[in-house]
Amino acid sequence: MPSITLRARLAEKNLDRDYTISIQNGLFKIWVVSIFYGKWGTAGHQLRYGFETPQQGQKFIKKTLMKRLNAYNRIGCNYRLVSSRDDNQDLEFWFDLQNKQLT
Repeated sequence: MPSITLRARLAEKNLDRDYTISIQNGLFKIWVVSIFYGKWGTAGHQLRYGFETPQQGQKFIKKTLMKRLNAYNRIGCNYRLVSSRDDNQDLEFWFDLQNKQLT
């Protein structure tokens, strides 16, 4: 299952957040996008969204990533890519890893 993890760190504000997005093909041909987020070192939260087509999932992921990558106005720093994993699926299909804001 492809996944990426983003992290936002700002020592001055004691800010240390993780945000992980993963994709899997669920039952009945539904694509499931799972989001795990929270302050580093806590249990965090989990959300799951189902989509009928991969393209719907892509659109949702792109919108979600853009919000994280433009978080400076909300939290004082942007999220950065810290890890990615791909298990025999096209990571580039789901995530725009060429986006310069991720690095």
